Amino acid sequence: MTLSLDAAVSGMQQQQKNIEAISNNLANVNTTGYKRVKIHFQDILNSSSVFAAISTGQVDQKDVAESAGVSTAAMTRDFEQGTLQPTGRQMDFAISGDGFFRVRLDDGSVAYTRSGVFMLDGDGKVTTASGELLDPPLALPPQFRGL
Repeated sequence: MTLSLDAAVSGMQQQQKNIEAISNNLANVNTTGYKRVKIHFQDILNSSSVFAAISTGQVDQKDVAESAGVSTAAMTRDFEQGTLQPTGRQMDFAISGDGFFRVRLDDGSVAYTRSGVFMLDGDGKVTTASGELLDPPLALPPQFRGL
C-alpha cells in the first residue's frame, strides 16, 4: 500500500515540476529569443524486484515492471527555429537556423543569446538591449551612428 502511495506522491511532485515549466514557458512567450523548456520523465523501478531478478537469473515480468514512482530524467531547451518577426528597427537582427550571438558580460565572462535586439552605445559600439557588447566588439563608423 505504501509503495502505491509513494508512487502517487512522486507522480504529483513531478507533475508539479511540469506545470512550473509550462508556466515559465507561457510567461516568456513574448521574450525575444526565449527557448522553451521541456521536462522528460522516467519510471523508477522497485530495486528489490530488479535485484532479485538479477541474482536468481529468473525474470518475472510482473515483479520487474513494478514501479516505485516517477523522476525527472532531464530538462532540455527546445532550440527549434521560431517565427521571424519584422520589427522595423535597423539594428534588429535574427538568426535563421543554428547559432547564437556571442556577448561579453560586465564581469568579463562570455554569454550567448538569440535575442537580436541591438543598439549603439555612445562610442558607436553595438550592444544588446541590456548593454552587453558583442564579442568580438563591433563598432560602426561615425556616419552610421544615427541608426
